[in-house]
Amino acid sequence: HLNGEIINADSMQIYKEISILNSAPTEEQKKNIKHHLYGFNSVKQKFSTGHWLKMSQEIIQQLWDNNKVPVIVGGTGLYFKALTDGLVKIPEIPEDVRLKTRELHKEIGQEKFFNKLTHLDPLVKNSISPSDTQRTMRAYEVIMFTNKSLFEFIKDTKGKYGEDIWVDFITDYMTRHKESEKPFFVYYPMCLPHWPFVPTPNSEDWGVEDKMHPPLGTTGGDTKYFGDMVNYMDEVVGRIVDKVDSLGLAEDTMIIYFSDNGTDRRVVSQTIFGSVTGGKGSTSNAGTHVPLIVRWKGTIQPGINENLVDSTDILPTVLHAAQRPVAPAANLDGISFFPQLLNQAGPIRPWVFCHYDPRPGWDKDKFTLHRFVRDKQFKLYDDGNLYDIAKDIRESTPIRRRHETEASKAARQKLQQVLDDMRSN
Repeated sequence: HLNGEIINADSMQIYKEISILNSAPTEEQKKNIKHHLYGFNSVKQKFSTGHWLKMSQEIIQQLWDNNKVPVIVGGTGLYFKALTDGLVKIPEIPEDVRLKTRELHKEIGQEKFFNKLTHLDPLVKNSISPSDTQRTMRAYEVIMFTNKSLFEFIKDTKGKYGEDIWVDFITDYMTRHKESEKPFFVYYPMCLPHWPFVPTPNSEDWGVEDKMHPPLGTTGGDTKYFGDMVNYMDEVVGRIVDKVDSLGLAEDTMIIYFSDNGTDRRVVSQTIFGSVTGGKGSTSNAGTHVPLIVRWKGTIQPGINENLVDSTDILPTVLHAAQRPVAPAANLDGISFFPQLLNQAGPIRPWVFCHYDPRPGWDKDKFTLHRFVRDKQFKLYDDGNLYDIAKDIRESTPIRRRHETEASKAARQKLQQVLDDMRSN
């Protein structure tokens, strides 16, 4: 057990009137573990990032004082940024200015409002998406009250590459925590090599404006830069690894490298097996089979493991490595693969289940729901199609029932039971 308590970092789950709409934890879910900052504020009351920061810092300090672990959960990136980097020093905007801003936006609509804002603040045009209502109104409030652009208050990063800023922060963080009695944890959700495809600092076109900044709200860019982006990804990961080593932490630090999906479909990679078209957004191997590399000098020996691993396995594996194994009562879906990293006997995942439906969201209407379960050889979709992916990796021909072997029949029965269990749960 972590001996922790949960702190909400979702800007919608603070409101008490919309607990169903914002998928806030239920009273049943909150019984065993104490939850903070859920459903305490009315939608009629003003609540800012500054308010959340002050309240969360007080709770974190109280937990630390009582030897408890604060577990911060939510999807509002600005809250996390405020907690780690502090708030941008923008003057408090009077309520009458905020009210007039909302009234104007309601009167003329987002498109005209955004155009009006860009006339007042040209810096907005290349920094805020025309469809981003919240940031648009915030920028308008700031310039109306201060007569300055919102971006004049934000630390200047012009000419800097995003990944360099992240890695500089991470290496500085590790340096500052090297001598701490407590171990540190770093989560780095790298942007590379996600679209838009743009030059890196090592590209010949670095600094060419129309190449650097495709139109906002598009999946733009040129796939010719994809190779540069992959190379730069390798470089920044290397910087982090080198820093761990130079700080003398290599034998005390486990590094996990993992991806969330396959390559963009517009990219065709040349491999020793021939050309491979990216499968992002598909449920084929090209969309779901991704790299997983774990390094821990002196503890994990180099090697290759072909067993199945699911993303839900990472949490119990990290806790296992930290000698904080998850209690069975936690009822997690994940299985620790830490013993396998040590070449020791341990549980091996028999199958992987996937429920894929990215809707709703921008650019997501083209997708539909897909559910499947697979083992190392066979893959069964909930429409009944079964594939021998060991022989048919592109899933071009489903196995017809009249052509099934004893092995495929047994696999269908086993995998169908998993699908049925998932539906009942």
